[in-house]
Amino acid sequence: MIKQVLCACLQLACIAVEDGRYFQYMEIDRDEFGKTLIDTLTLNKSGGHS
Repeated sequence: MIKQVLCACLQLACIAVEDGRYFQYMEIDRDEFGKTLIDTLTLNKSGGHS
C-alpha cells in the first residue's frame, strides 16, 4: 500500500516537472528569496556603518 502511494506521488511529480509548472513555481520562490536576502544584507551593511 505504501509503495503504491509513493509511486503515485512520483508519477505526479514527474508530470508536474514535464508540464513546466514546477519550474515556474521554483523561479518565483528563488526570486522572492533572493530579494529578501539582498534586502537583509543591505540592512545589515547600512546598520553596521552607521
